[in-house]
Amino acid sequence: MLPVSWDAIQFLWKALTLRRISAPKNPVIRETYPGLDGLPVSLKVILPKGKAKRIVIFYPGASPFAEDHEEATSIADIMAGLGYKVYMPRIPLLKKLIITPENVEWMIHFYQWILRKETDFSRQISVIGMSFGGAMLLKASMDPRMQSPCPASILVYGTFYDFNSSMNYLITGKYNNQGIESYLKPNDWGGIVIMYNFLARVDTGYDTVGIRKNLTFRVANEMERGEDHLKSLPVFDQAFLKSLMTAEYNDDVLAAFQLIREKCGADLEGLSPKRWCRQIPHMVFVLHGANDTMIPFTESVLLSENLPLNVTLISHLFGHKTIELQKRWRFFMKEAIGIVRFLSQFLSYNEHSHV
Repeated sequence: MLPVSWDAIQFLWKALTLRRISAPKNPVIRETYPGLDGLPVSLKVILPKGKAKRIVIFYPGASPFAEDHEEATSIADIMAGLGYKVYMPRIPLLKKLIITPENVEWMIHFYQWILRKETDFSRQISVIGMSFGGAMLLKASMDPRMQSPCPASILVYGTFYDFNSSMNYLITGKYNNQGIESYLKPNDWGGIVIMYNFLARVDTGYDTVGIRKNLTFRVANEMERGEDHLKSLPVFDQAFLKSLMTAEYNDDVLAAFQLIREKCGADLEGLSPKRWCRQIPHMVFVLHGANDTMIPFTESVLLSENLPLNVTLISHLFGHKTIELQKRWRFFMKEAIGIVRFLSQFLSYNEHSHV
């Protein structure tokens, strides 16, 4: 049996009572780092109260909240409380919900910047990628610029294996688990992200300018402006958007999704770990919530089956963002033990001691 770390036990205990926070309990520094274009980009650093054990880079998913995402900030604050110095960089395109390979360049760029900044910790840097950002982190980790030296450990949470099957879930709510087709109502945010990124690139046969403008308010978290703008739109546009935002897709939304798959499929597949994850030479820790309504846990199962080196946990205590308490205590204890063992391995793992 693998040793269990006290840090992992503390992490779980604090996460069980997790409340989303905008003001971490640990010291926070607001600073910037030079972007790919040399211009300053926002960066949040959460500091441990004593000497840092290790550096952790927390790469976000596609969210307008970016480095200020409340759930991510809460988790980062727990890690800082355990003695880790946590960097939460803004990845500008992900903040704008733009899914593109350029995000990979941003992640590599930031990692190189940290190597220059934290020279004493160059072989003690762990990286975490959330959701869409997780797959892009895996792609970035294969680049020679992230291998001199490579991260001490890599964790991806709630990410996807195949963009095509993930998108199929976002559209239908159906996923295949060991040959059994299951259904879970998909999160509306995933459909909004896809439509925001690609609707302008397909010919639907009708004007989508008003729909796309409304989506810009949604992804910028300007909900009041979005609602006011929605009321000014034609009936067709309103119906389209209401269908999209409730994930109860009407025929027009479904037809638009299909056009996006046909027109943009090659670009989407290029981001899929399915195409290249077998070439990843280092250990990857894969964590996914069985109750995730954004990306089904079966994506991480497939990822684990194709990564050469990995430790994978599918947890029934997790959704896409937070831990969910269970009423069945025996089941809860079994899941909790699994999380502690998984985190113990991740927090103690160092790639450089396995070279």
